[in-house]
Amino acid sequence: MFRCRTAPAKSSNAVVEYGATWPGTTVLVQGSGGVSIFALQFARALGAEVIALSSSDEQLQRAKKIGAAHGINYQATPEWDKSSRRGVAASDRRHRTMA
Repeated sequence: MFRCRTAPAKSSNAVVEYGATWPGTTVLVQGSGGVSIFALQFARALGAEVIALSSSDEQLQRAKKIGAAHGINYQATPEWDKSSRRGVAASDRRHRTMA
């Protein structure tokens, strides 16, 4: 099967097709590149809460401006996985996309 290799198609597949994202889902996007930014936008459009993960505070602010509920700097927070779980219900599904 032919797969389109563009950022919008990759992120749409991750969030919509494989991720089964719905309102109330929490989605973790890693990085601040094209795939992650599109995934953030698709997830928000579907009603999900998005947590952005980056090594740059500047990029985290950018992600928050376009819809991320939370931003975690993984260099400043080595145990970022624990921070990303705070406030997320145990029954919530989480998906991760990478740029």
